[in-house]
Amino acid sequence: MPPGFGRCFGGFLFLVVVMPTPFAQAQGPLTPAEQEIARNVETASIFELKRNPTATFLLAKGLPKLRETSSGREGKSFIVQINGVKLGGDSDRRSGLVIRYDYPTGLTFRSLVDLTEQKLVEVKADLNFPTALAKEEVQRTTELAELLEAPWQVKMLAVIDTVPTSPTYGHRLVAAWRDVPRARKVLVDLSTDAVIKRDY
Repeated sequence: MPPGFGRCFGGFLFLVVVMPTPFAQAQGPLTPAEQEIARNVETASIFELKRNPTATFLLAKGLPKLRETSSGREGKSFIVQINGVKLGGDSDRRSGLVIRYDYPTGLTFRSLVDLTEQKLVEVKADLNFPTALAKEEVQRTTELAELLEAPWQVKMLAVIDTVPTSPTYGHRLVAAWRDVPRARKVLVDLSTDAVIKRDY
């Protein structure tokens, strides 16, 4: 795993920094219209990919057991980031990197979209990949951790269970806490839509 993503404690990897995937060089921010193109192309492409039997080399990286979790059964899948990147050596060609977390597989999909041609260029998928939280995941974590009424800012970190034999291996885990001294963390499992521990 690249340096700077986090540190491992007792089988859990706490994500401190989530860096862009180096598909291509970083580019300026995308316009709202470009973001919409990237979102639409990626969403359609991932839908087709998951239906395509020739894509088993990517989907095989996922965990079948995650389809039986509550979020897996609901088919939850969220785009967490859309970044502007430079496609190859053509400075006039606009492209976007779309990052998605998929609950039924536990995979993080990173899709490179050519915004000029409005087509998918490349897609990568990995299990237990350091991935930021979507706004929907932040909201649900806040609700489950019962931090909605807190007068203080709530902080969160995505957590990766690194032990393959653990019951939460591959799950979408989040540690949340109030931004006050010696605050106790609440560990939330978004895959099962439940709190694991309130004194973490």
